[in-house]
Amino acid sequence: MAGPNPQVQYTMQLHSRALVPVTGQRSKSQWLVGSTALREENEVRLLEYDSDQEVLRSAAAWLHPDEVAAPRSASSRAAAGTQPGKKRPRAAADAAACCGGLPDIVTRAPARAPPLARAAGKYGATLWQAEPGSHQLRELAGMEHTGVVRRALWNRLAPDMLITLEEGALRKWQMGAADAQCVASGPPGDGRQLWGGAVHPKNAGLAAAVAGSSVQIWDIQNCCKVGEVPGAHRLPARDVDWAPHNEHRLVTCGDDCRLRFWDTRALGRAEPLLELSGHSHWAWAARFSPFHDQLLASSSSDCTVSLWYTPVLARQRDAPGETGARVVPSRGDADGRVVTWDEEHEDSVYGLAWSAADPWVLASMSYDGRIVVNHVPKNLKYKILV
Repeated sequence: MAGPNPQVQYTMQLHSRALVPVTGQRSKSQWLVGSTALREENEVRLLEYDSDQEVLRSAAAWLHPDEVAAPRSASSRAAAGTQPGKKRPRAAADAAACCGGLPDIVTRAPARAPPLARAAGKYGATLWQAEPGSHQLRELAGMEHTGVVRRALWNRLAPDMLITLEEGALRKWQMGAADAQCVASGPPGDGRQLWGGAVHPKNAGLAAAVAGSSVQIWDIQNCCKVGEVPGAHRLPARDVDWAPHNEHRLVTCGDDCRLRFWDTRALGRAEPLLELSGHSHWAWAARFSPFHDQLLASSSSDCTVSLWYTPVLARQRDAPGETGARVVPSRGDADGRVVTWDEEHEDSVYGLAWSAADPWVLASMSYDGRIVVNHVPKNLKYKILV
């Protein structure tokens, strides 16, 4: 099923890969995007979607000297509210992290200016601050690495902690007002390179990562692996994400063009819980809806974005192999793809992010800098709500 033609687009001036939601903003759909130019000065923009006017506009912009390739975002205010008795973070607003091909940037901003962060290929990371009303980023601290940094991860449950994934190690950083200290690190093992990762939405001490063709579960406290599926994909895996409400459910995607679902209680199983196919080239991103376990999206080098609906899998709560009531699909229920947006992009789609404010809004970004906002079809929305 092809999606309808989009009404909402925004185009960056430069090639781009980085796209993440501003998770601390619950009343407006906002995303941070970053460019990846090699010669020109890059930028990070705050985009805001106006559902009344059906327009995606730039609300703020910051200059950045190097590439910005993979942002992450979290809310310090939300985290402070969920941990009574803990000291309020010095940066009391949203936090975002962006990884890139050159020095890393991590920005923690005051309440009026969303924070940014990026990781980079000169084997380092830098903590910055985005000043309200300014297009410049102010450097606060540096973070040294020994390999190319692929990803930086914030967790709303631990806003003063940053996780970086470099080629040969996962590192945990303690973020201060003007410094960042590496407090633990660990290797993925067997000479594999880490590529992507995600922190657990309900457990700040747990993260998932993809390394080579494997998916790994990490104990963040000690920076060590506690579980692994060595051959999760037949080719390199590119992304991993946690289900928002099922604490044991993961989805991965990779160069084999497949989405695969896993249960962390049964990582020794050779087969995934479910495998979905539909892309004709490498799958770069897979994202669960932050509101619904049965709804997720993926993007690919085939220039498409797919929307998937998995009601049968979402109702399976027992660990594989456990005795329990078998889930019987209802009439018309089936796990699979429901929408393909195949006319909106003309280049590889690397960026993919749901709105943190609206459960039915999704943004995607292709390498040519085009950002598109799409909506979950009304018939699927009503099926989920009913």
